[in-house]
Amino acid sequence: MVANTDAVAPGVLPEPVAGVFSGCELLTTYERGTAKASVSITNPYAEPVTLYWVNPATGAADLANPYATLSNGEVYSADFWSQGDRMAVMDSQNTCLGVAALTELNSDYVITQAMLPSTDNGSGTDNGSGTNTGSGTDNGSGTDTGSGTDNGSGQDEGAGA
Repeated sequence: MVANTDAVAPGVLPEPVAGVFSGCELLTTYERGTAKASVSITNPYAEPVTLYWVNPATGAADLANPYATLSNGEVYSADFWSQGDRMAVMDSQNTCLGVAALTELNSDYVITQAMLPSTDNGSGTDNGSGTNTGSGTDNGSGTDTGSGTDNGSGQDEGAGA
């Protein structure tokens, strides 16, 4: 499923910034230039993402032809793109996570944690205002009943400092 693919009037689209992923509202028609452009996209996270070209005539990601699936520090690099091209970043369900708009001749992008679906890795760390019953650190205003450290306004009932 591709999210956010409704056509939007060009005058209301945000201006893409080189090296910064735009929102999925850029899954819309666009004009590509004639100058060749190179791009690199790095995914430093374990969560895999797949890269797709966005067709300028339709504004849709070409889901039949993935360019790369990246995870754990993998990098996609290519120098055959055209300036103005767009690449969609999708999760494993083909939900749009962001769009790279190749506004410059050389563009470097890095997948951010904020783009990825939220996941709980079970590390025992609570950075919010809840209760941590693991062995990690509570940096919020909750209570740590494990053996970690409470740096918030709660109380530590564990053996930590």
